[in-house]
Amino acid sequence: MKKLCLICVLFVAGWLVSPVLASDHRAEDIAKKVDELYRSNSSYSELEMAIQTPHWKRTLVMKGWSKGTDQTFIRILKPKKEEGVGTLRIKTEMWNYLPKIGKVIKIPPSMMMSAWMGSDFTNDDLVREFTLLKDYTFKMITPSDTQPGRLYLEAKPKRDVPVVWARLLIEVRESNFLPVSEKYFDEKGGQIRELVFTEITDFGGRKVPAVMTLIPAGKPGKKTVIRYLKLKFDPPIQSDTFTLRHLRRPQEGLADDQTGDAQSVSTKKKEHPDLADHDGRVRSCGLFHCMVRWDLQRRHPGFHRESTGFHTNPSEGIPGPSIPV
Repeated sequence: MKKLCLICVLFVAGWLVSPVLASDHRAEDIAKKVDELYRSNSSYSELEMAIQTPHWKRTLVMKGWSKGTDQTFIRILKPKKEEGVGTLRIKTEMWNYLPKIGKVIKIPPSMMMSAWMGSDFTNDDLVREFTLLKDYTFKMITPSDTQPGRLYLEAKPKRDVPVVWARLLIEVRESNFLPVSEKYFDEKGGQIRELVFTEITDFGGRKVPAVMTLIPAGKPGKKTVIRYLKLKFDPPIQSDTFTLRHLRRPQEGLADDQTGDAQSVSTKKKEHPDLADHDGRVRSCGLFHCMVRWDLQRRHPGFHRESTGFHTNPSEGIPGPSIPV
């Protein structure tokens, strides 16, 4: 699959380029840097998710693996009552493993809007994948509350693209174009949520924000904080990571990072060509960075049900034979 987001930079004489056009090109170039910040062919992460509401707080510790844009695997390590809980995503389908009952449960469409582990993320957030440049156009703006050393981009959907967010306001550092915040607005102009990036950290030679805080608008005292403890870009991933068999084995992945050598990854493509990353250039995304951004089919992006666990329906069963087991 060809890379989705390529910017065509036209080098023409300066007197031929209007200030508005030049500004738009710069905005797209900055948006591309933001869009690709966490992307790689594969990724492995260890992270904490701190969930805070006016009534309770709790922290989940988990490991995550991703491959291309179609495969994600998450295993929860702590707290004890959730240890071994797993989530597998393949394209737009998703399954949870609940060790207390020893069952894999497929998430039905009716439950996709439910909260994931009681956080401000939904099941739908987890399965959706998008790129800013594919779905939005950009321009540089100067808000009234502009801060020194900051640049601001306004993003609006391209014509006939079925996105929910009617407008995004992206703030980046002028020195390195690393994101500071992303604000999401609905069709009525109301802000629905804000994603704040902090604690720039070097992970294997790539500097990215290690902490992302998702704050829903109009819900005082409520937020979800993601903190990357370890983040590897382009590691080889063991051949059976993105399978139901692996999902059913809660102890696997608790003590190691489930990465393998290049040969095992190649073997996986031969065994399951439908899950291969096409021409090898599909770009994976930092586990929760893409989770938080995308809700393609959501009609009410600020709404979800509170939960201290997964909302599931056992009657939906597990997937058919087209998914590797």
